[in-house]
Amino acid sequence: KENSRKSFPRISRDTSSMKSVLIIPNDGDLINTISFNFTKDLVPAGLFNYTTSENISLSLQEAVSNAMFHGNFEIDSSLRDSGGMKEFNNEIDKRKVLSPYKDRTVKLTYELTPDYVLYEIEDQGPGFNYETLPDPRDPENFFKNSGRGLLIIRIHMDEVSWHDRGNVIRMKKYKVNRNS
Repeated sequence: KENSRKSFPRISRDTSSMKSVLIIPNDGDLINTISFNFTKDLVPAGLFNYTTSENISLSLQEAVSNAMFHGNFEIDSSLRDSGGMKEFNNEIDKRKVLSPYKDRTVKLTYELTPDYVLYEIEDQGPGFNYETLPDPRDPENFFKNSGRGLLIIRIHMDEVSWHDRGNVIRMKKYKVNRNS
């Protein structure tokens, strides 16, 4: 039987820098595994405490999820508001087998240095205008089923930016020096 386990990078305290790229199929079941494997060594490497590492993991989950479902599958967040999660998930299931969606992938670039961790997540969808996103903190948007993922990312990462087309997000978190 062929070994189907994925190999994820490992880091240690003495790592000067590391960069890796992972191509991910559109499979939501992989999101937690990916976020775990790309954040599990941040505490042992001395960059962050456990809570900060967990927040980075959550941000990574949100970014990969957005790339798969909104980017590659081109499913608008408004479907959650109009049809609920059941309709949203039904649409995901439909697009998993339809061209061009089924063949698209997510590219995750990971860079670790002694001073920061950087994630770049790129989907193969058409992109979006990130400057026109509604503010989830606006009382008008409190009870909507969408819009909180990017807020979570912005809260927990030090730098968040998109390429012009809106299909690539870069998230950077700097080392927390607690004893300085």
